[in-house]
Amino acid sequence: WINNLKKLQVVDLSHNMISVIPKEFYKLSHLVDLNLENNKIQLIPPDIGYLAKLKLLKLAHNSIKVMTEDIGFLMNLEVLTLHDNLIEGINPTIYALTKLTTFDLYNNKIIDLGESKDREFKNIKNYGDVKTDYVLVKGSIQGPAKRQLLITAPLRETKKQKKKNYELLELR
Repeated sequence: WINNLKKLQVVDLSHNMISVIPKEFYKLSHLVDLNLENNKIQLIPPDIGYLAKLKLLKLAHNSIKVMTEDIGFLMNLEVLTLHDNLIEGINPTIYALTKLTTFDLYNNKIIDLGESKDREFKNIKNYGDVKTDYVLVKGSIQGPAKRQLLITAPLRETKKQKKKNYELLELR
């Protein structure tokens, strides 16, 4: 049946308890927007690289543990949402996605940023909210390697705190 849908551009199969993406799915060569959020997917198949026109890929709220290197073939990808999964590492091929502007990866267990010469995203404007106990810090922090950092609320007053609301009751 999927062979009859070759010109299909948008697919939303979110909230469907899908655990495996059928191989026939990757014949949809004109697909631009694919939403598979809130399913039971554990693996992003290597065939994902065949969806060359894909601009938006939503795989949040699944059980994905590993990012396949074939995501790096999605050269038109602009939005990738992988938050709330079980991902432990970023595949280095993802750094080749020059059109990627939104990369939501929060609420995962990232411990490996991948080995790559160009280990930075140049166009990303939105990484998503940080909703975990862990934060990746770009740059260097003085001190011994692998030292634990404690991030706290600011010690100085914020602009909100400086603006105090005073109420004039009455002067006599």
